[in-house]
Amino acid sequence: MARINSIRHFFDFRNLLNILIYLLPISFILGNYIININLLLIIFFGLLIYQNKLFEIRETKEFIILFLFFAILLTSSFIEYVFGEQKSDLVKSILFLRFFIFILVVKCHLQFQNFNYIIFLKVCFFATLIISLDIILQYSSGSNVLGYTSGVYNSSFFKSEAIAGGYIQRFGIFGLLSIPILFQSQKKLTVLFLIIYSTLLTVAIIFSGNRMPLIMF
Repeated sequence: MARINSIRHFFDFRNLLNILIYLLPISFILGNYIININLLLIIFFGLLIYQNKLFEIRETKEFIILFLFFAILLTSSFIEYVFGEQKSDLVKSILFLRFFIFILVVKCHLQFQNFNYIIFLKVCFFATLIISLDIILQYSSGSNVLGYTSGVYNSSFFKSEAIAGGYIQRFGIFGLLSIPILFQSQKKLTVLFLIIYSTLLTVAIIFSGNRMPLIMF
């Protein structure tokens, strides 16, 4: 009976949605195809779980700003498509709306307290730690752990895509937030690891060759 309950818990839609969100930092490493699949699954399960509740926040300032942003994006794309000399890809602009639904799903999921953010922070911490160490290895030895050689940029698992620095900059912030949680009872270790981890991320971004992520970080 206990095993059946654990299986039911695993296949609970909220639990599956949690796992998909936890895996977001990993999906970015695996490439655009996996990212898009993960996003679509998050949207699918989010719509399945929350349905009309997703749009109950429509009177909030956040929803209005978000809605206006995507409305302006679609309107400008449509105008460019109709009147512009160089036709913009209207289909891509429409598909961009998936991020609008994605944001609503995550916001609703957090609002109903169905998400353990600590696990997500820890995933970000270990993912950026591995990427950072791999970039430093690639810079110093000429290749990373998978044998990808360095070029103009040191891109670690991202191969020829010069986005490793941007990845560290985005998810490293969440990783930094996880350190006080990992060492919550030991203040000295918290300060020490904050210094070591932030230094490691900074060095890795420098070695990646991505300048803008360094400034933003």
